[in-house]
Formats: sequence, C-alpha cells, structure tokens
Amino acid sequence: FGATWVATKDTGLVRINKSGVTESFHKVFADIIIHSINFTEEDLILVGTEEGLITYEIDEGGAPSPVQKLNEIPPVRINFIRQDPRQPTIFWVGTAGHGLVRLEIDHTKSDYISATTVGADYGINETDVRSITFDSKWNIWLSTFSSGLYKGTWSESLEGYEEFTVFNETN
Repeated sequence: FGATWVATKDTGLVRINKSGVTESFHKVFADIIIHSINFTEEDLILVGTEEGLITYEIDEGGAPSPVQKLNEIPPVRINFIRQDPRQPTIFWVGTAGHGLVRLEIDHTKSDYISATTVGADYGINETDVRSITFDSKWNIWLSTFSSGLYKGTWSESLEGYEEFTVFNETN
C-alpha cells in the first residue's frame, strides 16, 4: 500500500500517505470498535473488532469496502492479528475468551478463508490472548490476560506446534 494505516476509536481507520496527508474512513467504520488490523498480500484488510473479524478490500477509489464477516470466528473481541513469518497466507488471531485462531487465506478457493481454533488440549481455547509474537526458532508466544504466557513449540517434522507450555505464577 505504501501508506501507514491507524485504527482509531472515533474515526475508524485513518490512512497516512507518504506525503503525510491523512484520509479518514469514518463512514465505513461507523459504530465499529476496532482493536487490530493487518493486511494480506492480496490487499485484503483484516479488521479485528469488538464483535469479531471482518475483511475489507480497497475499492477503485482507494477506500475500504466490507467483503465479509468471518463467522468461523466467534463474535468476540479480536485483540491481535499477526501474520506468520514463515507463511504469508497464515494469520494468527488472538481473541477475548476464545483463545488463538489460525486463519489460512487461499484465493484459489471459493471459500478462501478458513479458521481453526488452536490449543484446546492446553486450555488456550478459553483464554484472552492479547499479543502474539514469534522467536528465532519459529516458536509462537502468546501473552494472555490473567492466564500467563504461552509458548508453542514449533516442530519441523510435524510442520506445526507439537505442544504449548504455560508460564504463570505456579511455575
């Protein structure tokens, strides 16, 4: 896009171009509380709201227009959206009370976005995931509200996370 995008409380999304000129998209996001945003390589905007995840595309005039609300993710606050550093078509979504969700975006399919809740065996599916990051070994780290810090250990052989460890007051 070549611009900086900012999610705001009262004016929706604001785009700041390379010259410093700002453009607000308040009408598009009227009555929507935005908590997080991210962009796909296909120019979709993933918008985490108080009531779930909504995708937008940039129309010919340069403004965001809604594409769909993702019903595969519960209608809860989306705290954080992070692109996977290994696979640009994978996004990790931290939710309020429903844990970690893995999004896969494949534009070659008619249902091009699939969502899977991750970590039910470790109780992550009921946590409030506030932030997501990766370390140099591709392990995923989740900060949560009142449940501690989770580390998902990456397995090359499984091409996925083989286990999650929680770090909290008990350990």
